[in-house]
Amino acid sequence: MTFSGTAPAESRWGGVAINGGLTVVEATHDGPGEFGVSLENDGGQDYRFVDATGNYDGAAAELVTAGEYVLHVEKDEEWEVVIRQPRPESGDPLPVSPSGAGPTVLGPFDFEGTHTATLSHDGQGESRVRVLPVEGGSGEVLLDGPVNGEEEATFEHSGIGYINVDADGDWSLDLR
Repeated sequence: MTFSGTAPAESRWGGVAINGGLTVVEATHDGPGEFGVSLENDGGQDYRFVDATGNYDGAAAELVTAGEYVLHVEKDEEWEVVIRQPRPESGDPLPVSPSGAGPTVLGPFDFEGTHTATLSHDGQGESRVRVLPVEGGSGEVLLDGPVNGEEEATFEHSGIGYINVDADGDWSLDLR
């Protein structure tokens, strides 16, 4: 599902059907002001995918409960939002060592047992790395906080999953 627009204001689109489970939002925004993207339902659930100021080009993932949602976009200039619900049957084997800049979603990966994630980050703000299963269950925060340098975490996860990296600068991740 793709949504886009221009002009200052808030926009809402109803009727966004979510199957439940992993939901990825890829978004871009060209402008100096606030940019926010969330999915909201009548039951009071609010999944905030993007909360940024200025230009934005990134992705975020959440485990969203199945149902009918309203896409809420706060923006000041040209923007685009793509909502995906990937359901792969297999993933890439570990180890992998991706790198990038800003927020992104990586995967799918095939996890089995105990793993180590090492994040190198040169940004100024908070950084957060989570592993998210494709369906059901709950995600796990691997690293959370101001990482300016390198930090390591050990975690257990089995099955196909994605890695959600929320970082404001250049980063690299070693996943074993």
